Amino acid sequence: MADNHNKEFAEQIGAAVVSLGTSEALNCMARVMCWVAADYGQVIEFECDLGVVTVEPKQQPLQS
Repeated sequence: MADNHNKEFAEQIGAAVVSLGTSEALNCMARVMCWVAADYGQVIEFECDLGVVTVEPKQQPLQS
């Protein structure tokens, strides 16, 4: 079941790259990964057979 969801999600990402363009799609994905890293409060790292992606969140001022 998870493999089907992963495949479907990967296809959605591929479609976003086609419709938005590579740079814009990657920018959107990067913002989401930065948001997740900031929510975790630490660096997050993703590794696969093609490489490694490390996301280091910026220190953001607290919003009231």
